[in-house]
Amino acid sequence: MVYVVKELCVACGKCALYCPVEAITVGEYAFVDQEKCVECGTCIRAECPVDALRQPDLKPPRLLRKLFSDPLATFKETEVPGRGTEEMKTNDVTNNVKLGEAGWGVELGRPGVSTKFTDVEKVAMALAKHGVEFLDLNPVTMLIDKKTGMFTEKNPWRISPDEIRALRTLSAIIEFKTPKEKVPEIIKTLMEVSKEVETVFSVGLISRWKDGEPELLPLVRGIPGIRVYPNGKHNMGLGRPA
Repeated sequence: MVYVVKELCVACGKCALYCPVEAITVGEYAFVDQEKCVECGTCIRAECPVDALRQPDLKPPRLLRKLFSDPLATFKETEVPGRGTEEMKTNDVTNNVKLGEAGWGVELGRPGVSTKFTDVEKVAMALAKHGVEFLDLNPVTMLIDKKTGMFTEKNPWRISPDEIRALRTLSAIIEFKTPKEKVPEIIKTLMEVSKEVETVFSVGLISRWKDGEPELLPLVRGIPGIRVYPNGKHNMGLGRPA
């Protein structure tokens, strides 16, 4: 966990300025609130002028804070940096989301907000009731029972569900896919569960292109509270299936 060497700190406040979750306060010297800290490493990369910050090697469960929060950290289980997969950006090669399917990415928390893993579990459980297919190479999927969405100790780190729930991270992404017909009910469920969580979340919907427009567009039009804009991420299909 990140800590301050008091004997070196000159209380300049540079690290506190860069901390995205306001976990650092400055008095006679800088102090890191370990409950708020998500181990993102931003304060370290801000380069303390007197090298007073330290981040030793982390072990589970604390390690998960870093794996989800630090964009330079890589899950050895997926070999992908960051807290999710490449999603639609490599779909031309993976063919993960096919015609007739909807791909989803629900990102809980953001820099400046963060999220508790209790909220991650709450959303995953709401989605599991609809029989969604959680993506295997996603770090959140590795922590849950795919049938219930609840955290399980059958994870690569052998961390207990209660230890996972006690964690906080900058953000976490739940990735899954469904038949396209379930798009309206999934959106409704996400709207309902959004009222029960203590953070913000954004929803990415991945659609294949068909007949001159995204295949899922007709299913989204007309849903109360949803506006459809032409901008978004586009996969040009320059790759070929692996």
